[in-house]
Amino acid sequence: MVGSLVISLLLTVVLETILALLINVRDKEDLSEIVWINCFTNPIIVYFTNITLLYTNDLISHCILVILEIINVFVEGYLLKNHLKKTKINPYIFSLYLNGFSFVIGIILGYILEF
Repeated sequence: MVGSLVISLLLTVVLETILALLINVRDKEDLSEIVWINCFTNPIIVYFTNITLLYTNDLISHCILVILEIINVFVEGYLLKNHLKKTKINPYIFSLYLNGFSFVIGIILGYILEF
């Protein structure tokens, strides 16, 4: 389980930092905040997802994952709103972009690596 926590966090940080740069976030402090926010939220999501996978079937675990990701968008949006200083993007939309991007890439990579 620790391996999936580390891999997920590193992948999320890399993907969301790249997307933030593509969206034109250039301030080092704002980029640093994005990384720290992910260091706080990502392990929680991955931990609960892994626990859910141990005790439920695939359908229920996927539904719970979607619910956790929706909650995460709002939590990270709130944190971005309170911590980003120079970036003028709506923090909740920004959180949706970042999380949606890393979630979709994670699903694609998971699908590819299973085969």
